[in-house]
Amino acid sequence: MRAAVVALDAKSRELMMLVHWDGFSLAEAARLLSMNESTARTRHGRALRRLEKELGEYSPSRRLNRTVPQGAR
Repeated sequence: MRAAVVALDAKSRELMMLVHWDGFSLAEAARLLSMNESTARTRHGRALRRLEKELGEYSPSRRLNRTVPQGAR
């Protein structure tokens, strides 16, 4: 999880931390970062998709499925 969050750009990472770690609403986090609320929503959505993709690629079950030879499943 840490590696996926660190891979985000700095503004997206800070936005995600404010919302998901510190408990601020998206609107509050946008104000704290001097960012338009619609920009924050867009940035947050993109960051969530990147994290989901990164975390999905590192899931133990996916790694296991990649190492099992085809036909052995």
